[in-house]
Formats: sequence, C-alpha cells, structure tokens
Amino acid sequence: MFAGAGCALVVSGAIALHASPAGAACTHERASAVYSPSVARAVASNRDVWAQKLLHAPGGPTLESALRLLGPLTRGLQWERRPLTSGGVYYVPFSFPFTPKGSTVFALHVADGSEIVTRRVGGPSLMVDVGNGSERFGSCATRRAPARLVDGYLPILQTSYTDARGVSYRQESFVGRQNGRLGARSVISFVRLDVDARDARAGATVRLIPSQRLVRSSADRLSVVPRTRLVVNRGPRHASGDAEYRVPPRSLRTVYAEWLHAPSLAPSVRANAATYRRSRRTVAAFWRAKLADGAGIHVPEPAVQHAINGVLTQLIAYG
Repeated sequence: MFAGAGCALVVSGAIALHASPAGAACTHERASAVYSPSVARAVASNRDVWAQKLLHAPGGPTLESALRLLGPLTRGLQWERRPLTSGGVYYVPFSFPFTPKGSTVFALHVADGSEIVTRRVGGPSLMVDVGNGSERFGSCATRRAPARLVDGYLPILQTSYTDARGVSYRQESFVGRQNGRLGARSVISFVRLDVDARDARAGATVRLIPSQRLVRSSADRLSVVPRTRLVVNRGPRHASGDAEYRVPPRSLRTVYAEWLHAPSLAPSVRANAATYRRSRRTVAAFWRAKLADGAGIHVPEPAVQHAINGVLTQLIAYG
C-alpha cells in the first residue's frame, strides 16, 4: 500500500499544528468504535479500498480527506495488541549509509520526541524527561505538536511540547556520523533541545535517561566503561546514570546530546552547537544530493512530493 505509506509520511512531515497551552487537559487518544472496524474491513479486503474511495469522492482525492482516513493510524503503533513503543507513538527509522548495501544500524526516533531506540524496538534507548524531571517529553497529547520533517522530507525530526508548568520545548534530532580514528564507529543520534522557561511559573528539569546503567566517565559523557554511550554539552548533574539539567524560571537554555548507537572510545566526540550545526549540514547535503542523483519524480502537490521524497530516503537507507 504505497499510497498509505506516503500519506503516513505526509502526516508526520508536512502538517504543522501548534501545541495546546499549559494547563490543557491531557486526553488519551483512542480510535473510535466506528473507525477501528473500518480499518479491519479495509485490511481484510486485500484491496486498496481507501484509495478507491478517495478517487471517487466528489472533487477527487484531497490531502484533507486522506488525513481523515490515515491520520489516526499514525498516533499509535501496536504489535500483538501491545504498544510498540513505551508511549504508544510511532517511530521514524533513521540511518546514514555510505554504501549501496545500506546501513546495518538504524535509530528509531519516536515521533513525540520522548525516546531514541537503537536498532530495534526493545533495544538500548535514550529517554527524555522534562517538567519536574519525571514528565515524559510529549506524553500529554493535547500539549504536543505533530512531528515534522525538515523541508517536508529530510530525515531530520522536529517536535515541540509544553509541560505542565508552562515551559516550552523545541526538539530537533537526526542521525549522522563522526568518523575518523578519534570518532565513533557507529551512527550517532544528534539531539538539540531548546528550553524556554521565560513565561513559566516554575523552571524545568531536563533528564536524559539511558535504558542501561551508565557511569560518568568525564564531565560531558556517560559510558559503558571504557566506551562512551552518551555525550552531552557541559553543565549537567549526573545522578544514577542520568544527565540532568536545571533550567531556572525566566530563562532559556539549549541542551545538546549525542547518543552513540554502538559504544565507542570516541575521545574527540563533543556535543555542542558547532558540532551539531556541522553534522546537520552534512546530513542535509548528503540526502539532497542523493535524491538529485539520477531520475526524479516531480508532482505539483507539495505534500505528495514530500511523501515521495520521504519514501525514497527510507528506501536508500534500507539499501
């Protein structure tokens, strides 16, 4: 169902909405009693019945009508009737290959900004807590905005969230590399988290929580000794294997983090603004050049073009 995959990418990559203000009630998103059976019937039919429905609709297929059908499918993932991720939100698989065979290591970036998982569901992960230090980033559906991909298709994920105290967050993440003798031997998930507590009644505590027990090996890194797993910018408190940042009221702060998907010595790897910008430019240029190489498909509807490009980047990454 290529059309379904494309529309799912459109939902995550090209629709911009704003999170609700602090204090908005948190609700659990559930499929309606009408919608769930309609999905089951569509799957059991062995035909693309939704595409046929859209094509025969008055005025033809539109993005809005496609989102009404496909939108709820992107809000949660289940496997054998259990949530596929800890928060039940879909993930986007990222990698950064350099060979025609694709990559052997993927990072699963959960689309609410709450978690990055190595290789497969259930693998080692890095979780993000905010607010009082125990509120999962993106956990309140009414205070988060749907995820976006940069330019509608580049594998750079953007999310935003407002915690229960009114502190606002903007997060961006992607997968790249720092190669060379002193770099990391695996792909790295780069994270930038902007924390805005200027209008909040209280400050915030940002906690970066690895799923496995790590130890502090220097001021800016946590390790499976002697190999580094998490690199952060300077200034965190280290407690129980976490990296913790305190952000006072009426202040701004940016947190940078790099999650190494294979523990490495990586003595020269640093998490800071300069490294983040340089790695981001490299990743964006790589994917733009890849999609520009060879034959291309161009359509007048931007959302469809973004979906096509998004699918192509995943196919290239898969090899």
